[in-house]
Amino acid sequence: SEKNSRSDFLAMAEYDLTRTISQYLDRHLVVPLLEYISVKSMYDSDTILKGKLELLMKTSMVDFTCYTYKLLHDVEEVPKELVDKRQETLDRIRIMEEKMAPIDKIFSTE
Repeated sequence: SEKNSRSDFLAMAEYDLTRTISQYLDRHLVVPLLEYISVKSMYDSDTILKGKLELLMKTSMVDFTCYTYKLLHDVEEVPKELVDKRQETLDRIRIMEEKMAPIDKIFSTE
């Protein structure tokens, strides 16, 4: 039974269109697709994690990037590069919130 389900997933991998359609999608939309195929065990989990990490490194989803890095490399700490990127992202968010504060005040219900 387990052998049959594994062969079913291998057959599914033959017809998997993730690679084909992902080139036309925003990176943020590809991440859930990678999550889905990792749950289905159609591919080696390390291969999926490597692809996901490569994709996430090009986004501002730094906490998820750090989590994926830790899973892939089985470590508790992430490289300084990721720590720095996280801080830069938080700084950018803070700056944008400060710039948007007047507009936010106009639209607030208070």
